[in-house]
Amino acid sequence: MRGGNTRALELAPLIKVMAGVKTGQDACYIYSHLQARDVGWVSFHFHSEPELLLPDEVAELLTTLTCPQ
Repeated sequence: MRGGNTRALELAPLIKVMAGVKTGQDACYIYSHLQARDVGWVSFHFHSEPELLLPDEVAELLTTLTCPQ
């Protein structure tokens, strides 16, 4: 530990294990993109369902991190 700081950095959940909508099987999904208030997730486990677009609490976090244009 450097500098005596005892606080840990909280990491955003940009990698998740969740069930696909069609397959119902768990797979590892990685954050891909933000579309309106939904989050795009991509997985390389199942060819039948490589992408999911779902409402997620990560959307709020990501919108606070983006720079205003």
